[in-house]
Amino acid sequence: MENVHLMQANSQHHLRVAPHEHGMRLDVFITSHFPAYSRNFFQKLIDSEHVQINGYNVLKQGMGIKVNDLVSIFFPGEPKRSYNPIHTPLDVRIIFEHEHFLVLYKPAGLNVHPPSPRHTEPSLVDWLLAQYEQIATVGYNDRPGIVHRLDKDTSGIMLVARTNYAIATWLNSSNYAPYKKPILPWYKAIQAPPAVSIFAL
Repeated sequence: MENVHLMQANSQHHLRVAPHEHGMRLDVFITSHFPAYSRNFFQKLIDSEHVQINGYNVLKQGMGIKVNDLVSIFFPGEPKRSYNPIHTPLDVRIIFEHEHFLVLYKPAGLNVHPPSPRHTEPSLVDWLLAQYEQIATVGYNDRPGIVHRLDKDTSGIMLVARTNYAIATWLNSSNYAPYKKPILPWYKAIQAPPAVSIFAL
């Protein structure tokens, strides 16, 4: 059964391989059960020995699984990441503001979030935290408030969650796919004012 929520830090979860899952790659199998996370995320967990099969650590991401295998996944706590709130505009424009989310325009040349802890250039997340401090506790530690991708060199419209309620609603949407562009049902689900229309991006 898919779990579309973010897992509690330092928690362990167990999955039993069903007959129709026999022969699947380990990383693909785990990702299919936790669609709120990327396949790359679980590959890193496997590499860091946070995944076991039948009580034994595995290091091979593409290992084939067998019927009745017990796969155990440990979700470590995310390292705290510091940000540098940016009060300059950075050409970011707020298009619509709702109590649970923002619709904004991101210009080309601006990272949505720092790609690594060593990255020093301003990002959209830095700017958001200067304007909306509460976003710091929304969603993922390394990209608070962010629910979809937009490349650094691409300009466009983005939705940003302001509350964990918005994040949870997004993850539970029947149209959810990890980091795909948001669509109208998510907007409707959090009961935004009917006078505003937001179409699939």
